[in-house]
Amino acid sequence: MLTHSMLAHPRRRKSDVPRVLVLSLSPTETPAEHVRNALALLVLLVEQAPAVAAFTPELSKVIYRCQIAVQLLEARALTVPVRAQRQAIEAAVEALAKVPLDWDACPDIPAVTVRLLRALWALPREEPRDLASDLVEDR
Repeated sequence: MLTHSMLAHPRRRKSDVPRVLVLSLSPTETPAEHVRNALALLVLLVEQAPAVAAFTPELSKVIYRCQIAVQLLEARALTVPVRAQRQAIEAAVEALAKVPLDWDACPDIPAVTVRLLRALWALPREEPRDLASDLVEDR
């Protein structure tokens, strides 16, 4: 449907039109799944656009940081502290913030950012308490 404003500005470029990015994420995903999905998006970006990876070596650092975060998040049963998991995800977010890519030119970067932030927010606020830590605090 053509509107009057479209007819009045026939030379409007596609990039001039404001856009809204809406991502709906499942609240049942664990932090490890969020980081794994972000890692999958990054690997897919590198495979589909090798020129982007060649001119942006910072992407390999982000992929490395995400791999470390996934390993720490999946090793939760081995009593990896939540603080260490949080630091690994924060390191991945910081590395991603340093990547010099335009978000409009590479729409996977905002999706990766959202996934990493959702993983960060999905982590528990405190360390789980157990009897041994309670006894140490009581001394």
